[in-house]
Amino acid sequence: MTALIVRHPLWALTLPVLVWAAHFLTVYAFAALVCVSSVAQRHGLVALASAVSTVIALALIVASGVMAWRVRGARGTPSGGDEEMPDFVATGALLSAILAGVGVVWVAAPVFVLPPCIP
Repeated sequence: MTALIVRHPLWALTLPVLVWAAHFLTVYAFAALVCVSSVAQRHGLVALASAVSTVIALALIVASGVMAWRVRGARGTPSGGDEEMPDFVATGALLSAILAGVGVVWVAAPVFVLPPCIP
């Protein structure tokens, strides 16, 4: 599982941000579709779909962050040369996962506080 960072560093760096973008698109597109339709229980439906989407997105982001943490911790101290690249990628992937996790929570928070549709 940690081979993703070593073999495909671009995916390791961008995967959490791509999950965040997919979560953003899913939450707001679903809320817009529910507001356009004539569903009676709008808030409950949007909140449920957003909660499920948020849990899935956070699980993927946490898995990516744990994977980066393991690669970063297993490498020990950098010894120079080509050995530093996986450390840099692992650190970047970990910071990317943290940023994406905060972004997912930030996107999901208004759904649970505000009504989804303003007439």
